[in-house]
Amino acid sequence: MSNDGKAAMEVRGEGDTTLKLKGDNTLKSGNNHAGVEKNDDTSTGKLTITAEDTSSSLNAYGGHGGAGIGGGNQRSTLNLEIANGKIHAVGGLLGAGIGGGGFGGNGEVSISGGEVTAQGGNFAAGIGGGAQGSGKVTIKNGKVTAKTNGAAAAIGGGIGGSGDVTILDGTVTATKNYDNVTRVSAPYKRANRLFHPADSVIDCGGVKIGGKE
Repeated sequence: MSNDGKAAMEVRGEGDTTLKLKGDNTLKSGNNHAGVEKNDDTSTGKLTITAEDTSSSLNAYGGHGGAGIGGGNQRSTLNLEIANGKIHAVGGLLGAGIGGGGFGGNGEVSISGGEVTAQGGNFAAGIGGGAQGSGKVTIKNGKVTAKTNGAAAAIGGGIGGSGDVTILDGTVTATKNYDNVTRVSAPYKRANRLFHPADSVIDCGGVKIGGKE
C-alpha cells in the first residue's frame, strides 16, 4: 500500500514480465498511479498476471486518475494479459478498472482465463480506456465481470473514447450504474485543466498562441 503518491507496484523496462500470484494479495496506490502500474512510456514488454492455484487472488486499487491495473494518470497501457487467478481491480476517479488511466489513457487488454472483476472510475471503462481514452479488449476465456459508472462502456472506451471489443469464449457480464456517478460541477469543461491538463495552443497562420509562451 502506498500513501505517498507512488505506485504500490510498477513494471518497467523492455522485457516481458509475469506476475504469478500466490495466496491473497492487495495493492493500493497513491494519487495518479495504478494499483499495478504498467505505462507504455516506461514498459514496452508484455505483462502477464497468472496463478497456478486458481484461488490465488489480487485486489488492485488505483489512486485518483489511475487504473486498478494498467496506466497511471494520463498514461496508456498495451500488452497486458490476465491469464488466471481471482482478479478484482478498481480504478480511481476517471481511471479504468483494467486498462488506461484517466485523462486520455488508452488500454489494450487480453483476458485468457481466471475470474476477473473490474470496476472503472467515473466516466472510465471497467476494462479498456480511462476517461477520454480508447480501449481494445479481447476476451478469450474466463469469467469476466466489468462495471462502469456513467457515460462509458463497461468494456471498451471511456467517455469520449472508442472501443474495439472481441469476445471469443468465456462468461462475460457488463453493467453500468448511473446511480453512483459523482457530479462534476467544474465550469468550462472544454478548457478546464481538470479535463484537459495540457496547455492550449492555437495556430493562427503559422503563429502559435498560448502554451508556455
